[in-house]
Amino acid sequence: MSTQQPYQSHGSPELPDQSLESDTDIVMVDRAEPPRCQGRPGSLNPPRKESGFGRSGSAPKGSLREVIDQHGKGQQRFGTGSGTTKILVDSASQSVSIEVGSPRTRSTSPKKGLMGRPTSPSTAIDNTLEAQADTGPSPNVSCQDLRTIYLGEKERWIKCESELKARIDELEALRSQAPSEEFQELQKMLEEERGSRKKAENELSQRNIELEDIRKRWKQAASELNKLRAQGQGFYQITDRYLIDLATQLRYNIRNFAIQYFGGDIRQKVKMEKTGYLKKYMQLTTPGSNGYEVYLHSPTKCPSIVQAFLWRILVGEIFDEFRWAGNASDHVWNLCSILRPKHQSKADPGSCPNPEAERKYQMWSATTTGLILDAVNMEEGSEVCKHREEHKSAVLERIRRVIDPVLRFYDDGYDQELLRILDDALTLDRELSRQVARVFWVFGGKETQIKFDSTTMELEKGEKPSEANQEVLLVVAPAMKKRGKSAGEDFKTENMLLQMEVSCEPV
Repeated sequence: MSTQQPYQSHGSPELPDQSLESDTDIVMVDRAEPPRCQGRPGSLNPPRKESGFGRSGSAPKGSLREVIDQHGKGQQRFGTGSGTTKILVDSASQSVSIEVGSPRTRSTSPKKGLMGRPTSPSTAIDNTLEAQADTGPSPNVSCQDLRTIYLGEKERWIKCESELKARIDELEALRSQAPSEEFQELQKMLEEERGSRKKAENELSQRNIELEDIRKRWKQAASELNKLRAQGQGFYQITDRYLIDLATQLRYNIRNFAIQYFGGDIRQKVKMEKTGYLKKYMQLTTPGSNGYEVYLHSPTKCPSIVQAFLWRILVGEIFDEFRWAGNASDHVWNLCSILRPKHQSKADPGSCPNPEAERKYQMWSATTTGLILDAVNMEEGSEVCKHREEHKSAVLERIRRVIDPVLRFYDDGYDQELLRILDDALTLDRELSRQVARVFWVFGGKETQIKFDSTTMELEKGEKPSEANQEVLLVVAPAMKKRGKSAGEDFKTENMLLQMEVSCEPV
């Protein structure tokens, strides 16, 4: 075992000849020996009387080597206490390490004495230097170099702190300024938007309450309707024979009217006025051309084109329009237009991609019709009757503006016959609306040319089939078809109630 040798200055590593500031403590520790507690318990500091330097004393002047040579191994403290530099001497390996510690300050409290509170603005450099001291700094690093690094970091910290303080002062100044006009305007707009939003939310809440109330009443009405059905109250029953008789009678009246007043030679050729009914209904009789003008001037075919024109008006203005309900017709029609299945239309009434939807709608329509008939006064002189008569007069006037220029004969019964046709159509539409089955009218396909089919068509009175697959030139009266039954079932099946009446002879 080797014997510990006292520290020799010539055996220590070369240290830079650097003087120390008077505000720096120097602590010398020999790492070859454990520290001896010569002061109070738990302290590594020797008593002040042995060190030869008081806490208020100053560090010795001279190089580090001289300090080491003068004091040897052990632990000594130098300086005023504002900073501590430890010189660690290992006599065994003859090595020297330097530690630069944090300054120490005296507490104002008489009970606490010295306190190891750092006064540096940043402890990061202190920690770094302490870490270097633990691992041992490079022999070429002097105390002056370490102090220079420390002061540089401190200066940079102070500069950063100053910039942050200036920025804080700038933000505080902006904060204390009054808001600009633009900001005030935006603030005002924001408040208005908040008010509008609050109002809209209140309205939406009110609408939701109303909607919920409507739903409850609708469910109650549906429940009552189901009870009535369960009690055995069925729908209005109409036989197919009855419907066929009504439609056949209407055809007969229209044919007689056309032959009576439009058969024979015209007195002079006239130019037709382009009225709304002419464009909407007369031109449809000969789609794609003005052939209707030739028919109107023909002595034999003018009654045929007049029949076709009147049937177009009845289907467009009377059937499925609820005109028999008088002033309530508009409300019923609007409701039906909303509830009617989207595939149903007058342009293509034969389409039925959803039989179940059509069945539900027809059942609702039949029930609604029955309720209206029970609630509305249909007697002469009532408001319903007055409204119905006004509508008939308006339709009559529009019809006459189209066909009067080609009138062959006129008497007092002319208007009465037209009004009778309109009355018969209103009666037929009322009966069709009361029953559940769907009854619709078919004029043919959308094509401008259709071929004669004896299974669905019949020739006009007086015409005979000349050849197979002959072309249909004019649809005199539409076919009447039925889908479903009066009991509210079988809406996938169509039945032909009345064949289409057509003309295949050229003018």
